[in-house]
Amino acid sequence: MGSIAPGRYADVVLLTSVRDVAIKSVFANGQLAALDGKYLLPVPKIDWPAWATDTINIKRQLAAKDFEILAPAGRTTVTAAIQAPFYTLPDQKTATLAVVDGVVQRDPAHDITKVAIVDRYTGGGNLGKMFWTGLGPKTPDSAIATSVSHDLHNITVIGSSDAAMATAVNRIVEIKGGIVLVDQGKVVAEMRLEIGGLMTCRPIEEAAASMEDLYAKSDAMDWIGSPGYPKGVIFAMITCSPFTWRLVVPYPGNPSGLVLLQTGKTMPTIW
Repeated sequence: MGSIAPGRYADVVLLTSVRDVAIKSVFANGQLAALDGKYLLPVPKIDWPAWATDTINIKRQLAAKDFEILAPAGRTTVTAAIQAPFYTLPDQKTATLAVVDGVVQRDPAHDITKVAIVDRYTGGGNLGKMFWTGLGPKTPDSAIATSVSHDLHNITVIGSSDAAMATAVNRIVEIKGGIVLVDQGKVVAEMRLEIGGLMTCRPIEEAAASMEDLYAKSDAMDWIGSPGYPKGVIFAMITCSPFTWRLVVPYPGNPSGLVLLQTGKTMPTIW
């Protein structure tokens, strides 16, 4: 299996340009499967069972208040743990953040926004939430959410407002999983991944058009760290994140959800 030889079932991609990864043809299991961007083999129709499609189990509408991070009583500032993509430092970075009406605030001037992990399995929609830098929308009242998030594939959402984060996650629930982009308070693009919240059974042309639309709408927004769609979003999706400290859904003994993966040590997200 997998050798380029008679009697083997190799998967082979032929390129006209290695530098540009320009794909000419694709062979799968020894058969020509695609040529010049056209898929050639028959596509089977699968009647997916409910256990494969109804996997986003959040039995309530999330609101902006669900994403608030509350300060200890009487405080005007707090110290906050600040996470970032691919965080591998042994100690958690911190920043001083303002408190308004008891709620800890983002710091857009220093590219500090907010991230949350939403439990998609148990029905309650419990959240882990903390402040974040290095990635996320700078456009006001905007967010991006995804149900593809190794390893547990809970919903990850990053946003410049709590209301936008709630809008993005609620839409993920409605479409049974995928990627949702909110721009200035409105859902402007989505990639439906209705099989396990991870895959789609739609025709490739339709699915590709959805993803291209998501890229295009993202490219019209402002992002922390780089213009256009943040390729670093892959950290929360396809790859297993090489974190030391990691935000997860809170569990007994860890009310913040921030945990040092190597040892199980926990810490609060603000103090």
